[in-house]
Amino acid sequence: MSTDSKTIQPEASRWFVESLRDALNRPVMALAVLLVSCAVIALYCSRLNQELYQHKNPFYDSLSYNMHLFAIMETSQQQGLAAGWNRVISSDSTLFLPFAIAASIGPWVEPSRMVSVWIQAAYLFGFLASVFFYLVKIRDLRPSTAILGCCTFFTTSCIFMEVGGLSDFRADLMLCLSFGASAIWFLSAVQRPTTGRFVMCGIAMAICCLSRSTAPIYLVLSLAPLAVLFLLQQEDRSKRIRGLILASVIASVLSGWFYILNFGYLHYYYVVWNTDANAKLPLSEAVKHGEFAGRAIGAEILYLIGGWMIGLVFFTRNRWTFKPIWDATRDRSAPDWALLWVGLSPIVFLVARRAGLNPFVSMPAIVGLILFAIIPLLKAFEKNDNRRLLACSWGLLAIAIGFAAQRGWQRHQAGGFNSMAAQQQIMDVILADSIANNMSDVRFGVSHLTELNLWSLYSTVMFDREGVTSDEGKLIYQNVRLHANGLFSLPAAADWDEVPGESESEKLQLLLEQCDRTCDFVVVPDQNTATYVQQHCAYNYINRYASTLRNEIVNGNWERVSNPIQTSENESVEIYRSRQITSQAPVASKPKSQSLRKADRPVSRFGV
Repeated sequence: MSTDSKTIQPEASRWFVESLRDALNRPVMALAVLLVSCAVIALYCSRLNQELYQHKNPFYDSLSYNMHLFAIMETSQQQGLAAGWNRVISSDSTLFLPFAIAASIGPWVEPSRMVSVWIQAAYLFGFLASVFFYLVKIRDLRPSTAILGCCTFFTTSCIFMEVGGLSDFRADLMLCLSFGASAIWFLSAVQRPTTGRFVMCGIAMAICCLSRSTAPIYLVLSLAPLAVLFLLQQEDRSKRIRGLILASVIASVLSGWFYILNFGYLHYYYVVWNTDANAKLPLSEAVKHGEFAGRAIGAEILYLIGGWMIGLVFFTRNRWTFKPIWDATRDRSAPDWALLWVGLSPIVFLVARRAGLNPFVSMPAIVGLILFAIIPLLKAFEKNDNRRLLACSWGLLAIAIGFAAQRGWQRHQAGGFNSMAAQQQIMDVILADSIANNMSDVRFGVSHLTELNLWSLYSTVMFDREGVTSDEGKLIYQNVRLHANGLFSLPAAADWDEVPGESESEKLQLLLEQCDRTCDFVVVPDQNTATYVQQHCAYNYINRYASTLRNEIVNGNWERVSNPIQTSENESVEIYRSRQITSQAPVASKPKSQSLRKADRPVSRFGV
């Protein structure tokens, strides 16, 4: 190879890196890169969603939220935007904004599980755009460096979780992202006060509160102490006071009405009904919320930060010394202790509250902790301004994102029993028996409550079969109108207390009598499963009576119409039909499991 060709290759490499950096240093181009990146992540997570529901039945909160979201979209599609919005506002719910978005796009977008993925992707872009502004305008980083910092969040484990991630639909990830955006705009406003930044802070807090009704607690406990500390500073104190008042008024006006309209339901849900909120765990157990926050962050970003530190050691002038890292940590303009508090405060609150071990509620902690860790490194990258270090940092980031995405793919693959196929089989039996007996209206229930439950069965018809329509909130499939009877959907002690009766036996007798009158089919655990559920799943209150309910149904006015159907490693169920139904000539055709067209949702007890 000639000397000229050896010279051209480094020159071409240098030209490419510098051209890329120049392009990313244009804010519009940098935001466009963020937008495209979020779209790619959304497409990938949509695929993860499809992979998951080939073998896994819908899980609790995401099940309920998705059913409600699609019912709202269908209302908008069939009756217009006004009817869709009215349904959103009039529904008892712990969140508003995602459903309002669904109502707004309902006339033009066909309902599917993908809708929730893209709604959360919009939250992700809004959060990253806020981080980009903060890093450029407040931390004085170049846009190209700020983009590097923003894309670091693509390596977090919580983005690719099979439950609670972008491919799922729970309120926790939206709370994490909107809380992070609120904290970012708050810090931007109090560190360099302007009216516009306080307005954005107020809007971000309103979005956060409308995305999860517990948001005000997180916001107050995280930001109020910081507000006091900033107000103790003499400089710009009057600006900060006026700005904080403005932000508070904006947030209250835009979101306060939601809490006023839903106060009764929210009080019941969080104070009376919710078992996690009222768990009062020992502190030795409650500290696990810190572990859950670590799981949400994941290992990939830790390896990435370690790789960046090694790159600083190797590619800077002080090669093979730790001086660049030492300089970064000593730079008082880089570590932001306010960000550290933003990260720690959700964990401190949950531990002090001794809240139940919900693995997702500590997710908001990741924002402050990650920014606290990476900003000194981003500052060091700019200070050294080394082309090779820049290329190395981007290369390591791409590898970390790839590993995080691959781990997410593995989490969404079948790793055990195919519970989705089992639930489809249950509904096939009910539908086939209904058609065989010329039943046009079918009422069915489930006598226990595990991952197999009434609404998970109902949702498999709603989302995973073609040719499904709805009328007045009931699904119609192959001319069979399905009524999901939530008689036994009693997960909490508060639900059990609402059942009329002075004693447990009176309550059970009433439930069984109503089951006889209002159900045509009931799904019952077999004897071994009833014993197992009663011993190991008693956190759902109705399961404490699984054996009693089974014995009464089996020995009552019911006839078994299926062999035991295994639904998990520890669970098998049987299907019973009311003896009041007269058998007719069977229908030759058998229902086939396919995919959703339209659906609606009955009232659920799962937190919507």
